[in-house]
Amino acid sequence: MNCSVSRPQHLRHAGILWVLVGLMLCARGLAWVLTDARTQRLLLPLLGLAVIVGAGKGVWVLWKSARGGIARIQGLATRTPCWQLYSPTTYLLVAAMIGFGIGCRWVGAHWHVFGFIGVLYLTIGMALLVGSYPYWRAQLSPDYPR
Repeated sequence: MNCSVSRPQHLRHAGILWVLVGLMLCARGLAWVLTDARTQRLLLPLLGLAVIVGAGKGVWVLWKSARGGIARIQGLATRTPCWQLYSPTTYLLVAAMIGFGIGCRWVGAHWHVFGFIGVLYLTIGMALLVGSYPYWRAQLSPDYPR
């Protein structure tokens, strides 16, 4: 089975992946914040904090990462296997982040810090949503970010 895709498809897949993971993290974080009686009273300030910090991280940290990913994708051959969407190092980083998330859920379940974990998930989800922008921009402007 040949699973090769074009560079524009890689860019689209990366943007979709960042948005889907960001939405999933936001939904899970919001659910945790809403189910913890300690955080319900502070819902609006916590949401505001998550949006501001997440958007800041998205712009100042993840945009740079996304631009690097875009440059890497633009340097690929015309058609490449779908698994080349990210570098091997990035796949290891994703595995580490998944492990960190599992660890956070375990700690939250045992140390009763769901409020913190929920806000953390909301913040990371917002950062991914904002950080996906360069992938969408690159599809509209083939020379971006060069």
